[in-house]
Amino acid sequence: MISKNKLILSTASIFKDKFKNKPDIISLAPGRINIIGEHTDYNLGLAIPSAINRWICIAISKQKGSSIRIYNNNYKVALKFSLSDINHKDCSWMDLIYRTFSLFKNEYHLNNSFNIIINSNIPIGCGLSSSTAFTISLVNAICKSLSITLKKSEQMILSQKIEKISMKTNGGLLDQFSILMSKKDKLMLIDFDTNDIKYFSQKLLKHSWVIVNSKIDRELSNSKYNDRVIECTKGFDSLKEKINITKLSNLKETILNEHPLDDSIINKRIKHVISENNRVKNMYKAFLKNDATLIGKILFESHQSLSSDYEVSCVEIDYLIHCSSKIDGWKGGRIVGGGFGGCTIHLIDNQILENYSKIIDEKYFKKYSIHPDIFLINFSNGAEVNNYKKYIYSKNL
Repeated sequence: MISKNKLILSTASIFKDKFKNKPDIISLAPGRINIIGEHTDYNLGLAIPSAINRWICIAISKQKGSSIRIYNNNYKVALKFSLSDINHKDCSWMDLIYRTFSLFKNEYHLNNSFNIIINSNIPIGCGLSSSTAFTISLVNAICKSLSITLKKSEQMILSQKIEKISMKTNGGLLDQFSILMSKKDKLMLIDFDTNDIKYFSQKLLKHSWVIVNSKIDRELSNSKYNDRVIECTKGFDSLKEKINITKLSNLKETILNEHPLDDSIINKRIKHVISENNRVKNMYKAFLKNDATLIGKILFESHQSLSSDYEVSCVEIDYLIHCSSKIDGWKGGRIVGGGFGGCTIHLIDNQILENYSKIIDEKYFKKYSIHPDIFLINFSNGAEVNNYKKYIYSKNL
């Protein structure tokens, strides 16, 4: 895997090749992984996420003129437009760009020209939050170029606003918190009711976190993701009519036995959210004890709930979990992200890493004629943006 420093150098080199000069600003935003607490953020619950060592890198410089020129190295596609002629596109990454510049034009009276290179080692559209990383990296790059200062809370809301308009999703702030607030080698326990964060270390020295990308693409705006948001809103509104709810993350799983909802589907959705919040609490305790077996068990229980009660898995993802569960040294795993495809996360004994990857690749290819992308992750700092020369000197690139 290409390192962060090599990604920066590569991006700057592409910039020089395309635009014949060096960039002024380098903006980096990491992907994120959510260990536990899936679909709890927009329900004001709990989650344990962190940024990972994969990044969207944007190199940018202000220019004279009226044209914005962009080259996306991952797609090998060039884009040119002016602020007076911003057209929204169906292509997701292009539309994110148009929406971002349109917002800056309207809210900050933007009238500058830019040259921009986009480069990334985050797998696209697989549940590692590449779209949020892309948006945050671009927003930060523009702000730095124009000397606009935004608080991290403002960056979160701005990024979420752009994505909601462009991606047509109604999620919470888990991705934005993870990408902006993470600290290296730390996990975060986030309470989305209060937005409080508790940082802590995980010390599983004999185990590693592994991502398996199913390569089953999912477009959340075309999936049932927004339906789940609506179903949860209806479900909790119904519960509030039955009982006095002060904090959703404190609800016990027995509450639905005592006050079942009339709609069986919505009942299942709420069952997942309540049980997932309790899993987050149990996971935090398991991390404090460095109990890999319990951590794996909670991961597997989360996947079962996401597959059966929240129904956001798919046959390929369920097959990856099933095959993994048959391998000695696999502690646990689950689907991550919005669902309906994408990635799974696994906790695995270090001694079986190579064998695990080989077995999963062979079985998955035999079943679906697809080679999954399998890689280790580490927990990273959040987004950063700086003058390119400062990167060169401070990072010894």
